[in-house]
Amino acid sequence: MLLLAPTLALAAALLAPRAEDPRRQFDFWVGEWSVQNRHLQPDGSWRDGDVTRARITPVCGGTAVLEEWAGDFRGAFMNGFSLRAWDPDREDWALLLFWTTDGNGGFGTLRGRFRHGRGEFFAGSGATRTRYTFSDALPDSVRWDSARTTDAGVSWKTDWIMEFSRTRAADEVTQDALFATPWTEGELSPHAAARALDGMLGTWSGTQTRADGTERAARLRCKLLNRDCLVLDVLATRPAGAEAWDERLAVRAFVPGAGAWERWTVRSNDSRLRRATGRVESDLRVFERADPATGDTLRETIELRPDGRLAIVVERVPARGPTELVSTTALTRE
Repeated sequence: MLLLAPTLALAAALLAPRAEDPRRQFDFWVGEWSVQNRHLQPDGSWRDGDVTRARITPVCGGTAVLEEWAGDFRGAFMNGFSLRAWDPDREDWALLLFWTTDGNGGFGTLRGRFRHGRGEFFAGSGATRTRYTFSDALPDSVRWDSARTTDAGVSWKTDWIMEFSRTRAADEVTQDALFATPWTEGELSPHAAARALDGMLGTWSGTQTRADGTERAARLRCKLLNRDCLVLDVLATRPAGAEAWDERLAVRAFVPGAGAWERWTVRSNDSRLRRATGRVESDLRVFERADPATGDTLRETIELRPDGRLAIVVERVPARGPTELVSTTALTRE
């Protein structure tokens, strides 16, 4: 019992909510992992599935956590992506997911909290819901499981377990490494429309000009994730004389079922996940998000110009009145 107490204390410390900064509650998961999958069988027994791998990276200065997951899954190669960010308004975590074996699919969301050494996250409504749970966290291992209910949570049936074993330390997995080191390669998306943003790929630098005329140094890094199903970009800007960069991370995907693009963003100074829809207009890629507080629309227009430069224009479109310029970012490929 004396030997067990330190282990339990460590697990509690790893998963216990940190009142001073709840955005750090997923720190235990950062790193690279070998993942043993276990699946519930129709007869109620459990079968060991394939061993897959996962890389968990803190992004936007630790504001959010990005998951990449890859490996054979029930006879097909599965690519998994998630982005997890703390919502200070609701005081819970928002989880964004995109998992696919064939390039089709779309984004899904869950919400939840850590409590009493467990993290529980839910999706669905009514009688049928899904629950993802993190538990048993130690420095080099953690357990995840998926369960479903069809009776509004009176009973839950676990059908998938993942046992994570660490293969790389947390301090070796960084946002810089995320862009520098490929995780899965090769095109998977079967939709030509999914290639509409490929002109953004790479590293860019330049200047961002605000509506008041002030300028900031700007840098954009853009890559493909989930074997080309997702476009990930981080736009960093820095005012003159400042040391720290402000970052905006965006993940974008063409969603075949909707026939349109979808974009989710998080910022280093704002951990709320925000959704926008997108479309292609000739040489322009336009993403728009409604601001429920004001009724305004925030519009981002991306243009790859004939001279090879990239322009990103952000505007505010009020419900009434003229469109207002927020910023213009002019970038040249490095």
